[in-house]
Amino acid sequence: ALDILDEMDISDPRVCYLKAVVFARLGKRDKALKFYKLATKADQSLMHRAALDPELSSVMNFNDY
Repeated sequence: ALDILDEMDISDPRVCYLKAVVFARLGKRDKALKFYKLATKADQSLMHRAALDPELSSVMNFNDY
């Protein structure tokens, strides 16, 4: 999945969101947080979606913004 996402435009917040999910699953919390922040900065509705995703709950737990 990451190979496919790497070929996509990260200016799309959905791509950033999906990359955050993939990195969270891989245990790469710093990268997951980076892409989570990019996604939610561009589309705040993704914050609600992330609250429903178990993969991103660990990212959101140490997110201070």
